Amino acid sequence: MEYQKMLDIATLFHSLLFAYQKSMKEILGTGDAILFHPVIEAFTKLERGKGLRISLQKESLDEALTNFSKFLSETGVVKEYAFQKTDQNKYVLKVNGCMWATRIHKELKMEDVICPFALMSMAIFQQVTGKKVKVVDSRYNPTGSETMIEPMS
Repeated sequence: MEYQKMLDIATLFHSLLFAYQKSMKEILGTGDAILFHPVIEAFTKLERGKGLRISLQKESLDEALTNFSKFLSETGVVKEYAFQKTDQNKYVLKVNGCMWATRIHKELKMEDVICPFALMSMAIFQQVTGKKVKVVDSRYNPTGSETMIEPMS
């Protein structure tokens, strides 16, 4: 399949995930958070079973997040995927230059959902630390997003 068609399919899936999250929040209100951890756990099982590119065979959280960041940057779907440690076990994930941001963020008025890349990072966090992550919506800008990633209290 040609590269552009693959990107179009990825755009559809990215859009679908945002639309699904927004619809769940509209229907369930803050009750949508109940679905978050089971989704993360199911994603982690799929990733482990299929050996996807976020396979976690690294010893530390910092190393796993750095390797995932390199992978995403190499694909070209984002220009920057940076984790900044703000405190012990607390990070801010900054995604800049996301190829879907200009099309999707404005169209769906992104404000109350979690960036799909942040969801993947939260799965990494949970798998490496063994701690459930706090459910926090991403903050969006025209070219990307910022998301706090930290364990639940």
